[in-house]
Amino acid sequence: MSQADEELAERPDPIDDALMEAIAAEATSGARPEPEADDGPVEPIAARCERLGLDVPARIRLFQAACRMVHEGHRRGRVFGDLSASRLGATEAGEAAEIPAEGGDSDALHAATSPEQVLGEPPTTASDVYALGVVLYELLTGNPPITVDPSDPSAAARAISEQAPERPRRAAPRERRAAIGGDLDAIVLEALRKEPERRYASAAALADDLDAYLAGLPIRAGRTSEWGRVVRFARRRKGAVAALAAAILAAAAWGVWTTREARALRRDRDRAAASSDRAREALATALDRLADDSTAEGDAASLRRALLAEAWRYYEREMVEADSDRGPGATIDAADAVSRVAAIQLALGRKAEADSSFREAERLWKGLAESSPGEPTFHERLAEARAGLGRALDPGAKVPEGEVAAALAALETAGEGYRKAAEALPDEPRIRRRLAGVLLDQAEIRRRRGEVEPAVAPIRSAIRLLEELNLSEPDRLETRLALASAYGLMARTMSDLDEGLPAAAIALDRAIQTLDATPGTARDDPRVAFDTAARLVDLADIQFAAGAIPPASEALARASTILEDLAARFPAASSYRAELASVANLEAEILRGRGQRAEAMARADRARDLLERLIVERPDEARYAAALAFARQLRGRMLAQEGRAAEALKSFQGAADLLEGRKDREAADSYALACNLALGLTLIGVKDGGKPIEDADDPALTPADRLRRDVYAQRAVAALRQAVAQGYDRLDFYRRDPALDALRPRDDFKQLLADLQAPPAAG
Repeated sequence: MSQADEELAERPDPIDDALMEAIAAEATSGARPEPEADDGPVEPIAARCERLGLDVPARIRLFQAACRMVHEGHRRGRVFGDLSASRLGATEAGEAAEIPAEGGDSDALHAATSPEQVLGEPPTTASDVYALGVVLYELLTGNPPITVDPSDPSAAARAISEQAPERPRRAAPRERRAAIGGDLDAIVLEALRKEPERRYASAAALADDLDAYLAGLPIRAGRTSEWGRVVRFARRRKGAVAALAAAILAAAAWGVWTTREARALRRDRDRAAASSDRAREALATALDRLADDSTAEGDAASLRRALLAEAWRYYEREMVEADSDRGPGATIDAADAVSRVAAIQLALGRKAEADSSFREAERLWKGLAESSPGEPTFHERLAEARAGLGRALDPGAKVPEGEVAAALAALETAGEGYRKAAEALPDEPRIRRRLAGVLLDQAEIRRRRGEVEPAVAPIRSAIRLLEELNLSEPDRLETRLALASAYGLMARTMSDLDEGLPAAAIALDRAIQTLDATPGTARDDPRVAFDTAARLVDLADIQFAAGAIPPASEALARASTILEDLAARFPAASSYRAELASVANLEAEILRGRGQRAEAMARADRARDLLERLIVERPDEARYAAALAFARQLRGRMLAQEGRAAEALKSFQGAADLLEGRKDREAADSYALACNLALGLTLIGVKDGGKPIEDADDPALTPADRLRRDVYAQRAVAALRQAVAQGYDRLDFYRRDPALDALRPRDDFKQLLADLQAPPAAG
């Protein structure tokens, strides 16, 4: 079923609507019952929002409760017909409640009167949806969408029927605008449509769309096509359309004359026009897909993927056009198009295709560079293709030796090309930024392979380049962000050394200082805020590992404040919520170490709730599963300390299940899986109130318990062997980690330790 069919299916049958409205009119013609006051005094929701200083998400949730109360009335056959901000309230417990209408002229027009009521039509459920839209607008902006003077009925009627409301984001107070996104604008304006049939089908549908908005999912509002807008505009403004048509005809006549005069330039012009048309078509197709695809993710990553896919198609057509052209610039056009296709393929995760495309781009740019050795741009683009090839060849954490060597070779060759281009174009900071990027890519690959010392040298070179660029162009945000990222990589690399934590902390402190020194309005850029928070979390993690708890807590508190603000401003951005979960996990660890179990459990629950929602939204993100597994392990440890053995075992099992079934499991995840299984097996056969059983021969264990524990232990050792094979081979971890204590008496675990201690085989 198409999206349009689904939306039509959700709307009640028009005949049934008419019957229901007649019944509702009959039912509401008499006196209405007073609301019960069992839940205490009822306060108008607008007043409650202002009194409590609620943020935008909290205002929306309060409004949703009112929507569902209204929908329940509709379900019983009641049409309110006079809803407004003063008629919708909330109890002290936050429950939605109806406030009786005050005395006065019930026929007087007010801001929540729907356009059809202005025309004398009886109120319907659609009228109530319009009124709810007015209430939501007022909660967000503090003012009604349309200013109405009840003392001037004619002017009020015209305003309600014809005046378009300003977008809530623009009308809201300055401090609230950032939290009102385009999707929320669309939802409000959908409820405020002049035509009843174009509003939400019910108050519940309005509440559900707000649920989708808060969850960062696609919304149903704003799905009208551009052509549909043109048709409706033509119906409403026939005179304006006639004038526009005359202007178009005149422009067309002028175009005929100019075409005849410019015939000599037709071929180049037509080609440029065709290219421009293809670009517009690609953008239009991407935007149409975003509007119509109900399965798309409601965040910036989804928009990025859709636009990249359409750009890919556009540049593929450009490649065909360049191949058919025999002009002097055809090879340059072809090389540019292939390079851009390769970059898009890499951005979309299509590494095999990107590999092939980058090789073709390398071949084309190499030919151009050899034919024009004095043209530095060709050498720069050749280095760019080689850098892209190195990134496409990078196998990530899988570490196949041949692919790693090929990736490093391509990146080193790209670095040489960038150095030559930088010598030829010393005033181009862009080239030095790209050289720094290539150096950091090399360092990251070496760090993943455990080659810490060889990784440090290119990081230092990249930092020197970026520090110089940052001094010469302090207002360029990309350079500042790249420099902070380089310091972050230095910190991760140094923390892999036995005595490297102090150096890692210094690097992170330098990254934070770099971001804090961002000048002017760029300081408000979300990228600066997010990178600052991420570096603070990294710093807190290192400080916690070093036993410096007070500074770690201080860093986490600042990071939490930044991330909560970002998540409120950009509710669809999953990365902000993911980092918030990291903060909550680390706070839970710190609080558990201090013996504050209740507070620690609350933070672990916060992390779990955030990550469970993220996994539903982005099931392909392995890092969310790993973080959720950590949160569940932490809960399991605390539950075990409280003697709640059954709940603790369930939590460890849940953590293991998250990791065990993933094909893309990394080395650290395999190690974490083993820890969860080892911790869980100590609770098999333990009753609530009892302590974990480390000894496999404990007489309290039944034969079934022993068999189950042995299965858990075998799975744990197998996971540890996989972690070692993936490069997670730090012997001190396996020797000292108390999470593995239950495995130590086992022969297979002892053999694992012996294998780790053995010198590597020659050759």
